[in-house]
Amino acid sequence: QEQEQEQDEREEEKIEVEPGSSWYSFKPPNESKDISRPEQIKRLITQLDTTFQTQGPFDGILGFSQGASVVGLLCAIQQRKIDSKKSVAKQLVDPFIDELVLISPNINFYFASIFCGFLPKCDIWENLFNSVNKIEVPSFHCFGKSDKIIISERSKILSSNFESPQILEHEKGHLIPSSADVRKPFKQFIDNCYKEKLLRNQTIDDNNDGDNTKVTKVVKTAKTTKANTTVNTT
Repeated sequence: QEQEQEQDEREEEKIEVEPGSSWYSFKPPNESKDISRPEQIKRLITQLDTTFQTQGPFDGILGFSQGASVVGLLCAIQQRKIDSKKSVAKQLVDPFIDELVLISPNINFYFASIFCGFLPKCDIWENLFNSVNKIEVPSFHCFGKSDKIIISERSKILSSNFESPQILEHEKGHLIPSSADVRKPFKQFIDNCYKEKLLRNQTIDDNNDGDNTKVTKVVKTAKTTKANTTVNTT
């Protein structure tokens, strides 16, 4: 066990935060609120929808830091679709929300993994999350008590918007830990998601010829610690 812990610590020492592009950027007018840019968010969703169309299907999506906030955005957009199909959609505060739904017909996934996630302080995110019921997609939320970039309370607020979130709070900071105490429950979460999906697919179509056992990819959304860079989905 000591040898495994030492190996985990060595692996985490290799993690370096490199400068990169962001998924979106805001111009902060004050300390409490950001100005969201609808055209930027539309471009982001359009690019991701194209990725789902050309490289999917995807069983799950994974995001870290700012990328995790984008995963939250996609989860809420998908929930808006679910609410509409069930005829339980809430009345919209912002018509732009349904525009995001319309430009994302290919975005569909079964589970979400959110590391150091948060809800940005902007109208688009707030209006979207206020327009949906509790998000049904299975979700894994992992964040650190010592995170100085995204404090754990912000991650907890994001997870509270999900119906049955699996939450793992570790002692470290702003990173995806590679230690066994995180790896094992994360692996178990993914295993459970696949079991539930296979069971659901088998119930829907018992004559699927085993196609439902196909393991598809996971979209990993990029992380960033910079807010004033351009959107980049590479």
